Amino acid sequence: IAKVKERDDMQLLEELTAQLMTAHQLIYERGGKSLANGSRIHEFAFKHNLIREYVYHHLPKTKRELLHVKIGDCLERLYAPNADEIAAQLAAHFYHGYVPEKAVSYGLKAAQDANARYGAAEAVRFAKMGMDALEERAKTLPPNEYAETKVRLLLELAKAEEDGGEPKEQKDHIQNGIEYL
Repeated sequence: IAKVKERDDMQLLEELTAQLMTAHQLIYERGGKSLANGSRIHEFAFKHNLIREYVYHHLPKTKRELLHVKIGDCLERLYAPNADEIAAQLAAHFYHGYVPEKAVSYGLKAAQDANARYGAAEAVRFAKMGMDALEERAKTLPPNEYAETKVRLLLELAKAEEDGGEPKEQKDHIQNGIEYL
């Protein structure tokens, strides 16, 4: 948050703990972790998802989009060179920030990771995010790169649907991928 808001770490921490944590009891500290690049991050979370949803949906749409991009860029730098570890977070931030060139690749990686863990619903969500972002990029990509990425996303989607018990959708996505090729 300090990097995104371009604020001093200690000053922001004082504000978070004094107002949101102590006075209003809206957030709690989840702990900290060290990253591969030597950075250390501290995580806070809202005490209830409804609070997070309320705050999120009361932000102006433009501000929400810009914050998603700034957060995605900041996380990508913090986790470099291991940004794929948080592909799901990055896919969501770049998708909601309308940065399709990053949303596609992180969406595909997040879908692959979810499929590897048998997280069918999550894999479907990220594969569909990647597909939507890919369509945004369609005019700017070379046809062969577009086709390869579309087929890879369709296959991840089909795999997730197979694992999730949706054989009709699985068959439709495989057929769509074959026809597209």
